[in-house]
Amino acid sequence: MTTYRDCVAESHRLKETNDCTVKALAIVTGESYAAVHKKLKRAGRKNHHVVHRHIQEKVLKRFGFNLVRWRVNSRTTRALERNGEIPSVGAFLIYSGSHVSAYTEGRVRDWAKNKLKRVETVWRVEPIKRRPRAVDINIEI
Repeated sequence: MTTYRDCVAESHRLKETNDCTVKALAIVTGESYAAVHKKLKRAGRKNHHVVHRHIQEKVLKRFGFNLVRWRVNSRTTRALERNGEIPSVGAFLIYSGSHVSAYTEGRVRDWAKNKLKRVETVWRVEPIKRRPRAVDINIEI
């Protein structure tokens, strides 16, 4: 499991900035910061720049995840934690302005955790359900 502290350490090592998306995706997928950074770069992210959501979704799919919209009434990241509108089980991405935060185990996992960042949208990160292929099914006759 990748933690926010792990991500910050790796970010400093790479002298990276504006990398909240890299950190958030690493935390919700469980992948390393370096692996997510590399995939986002291959998908079009430039160092020290924010990432458009369509690139984030593309990379999440490569790691085997989809985004599903999650409706909330809270308007700030602090209120989300306080009101318990997001379940403590599962992984979520919280978009607020040009920032994205990871939310796991009932907590915001970055510097915005007790801030009044205005929540725009929340997305649940779910594993892609794959149908079994014919070669995966063992049928005895």
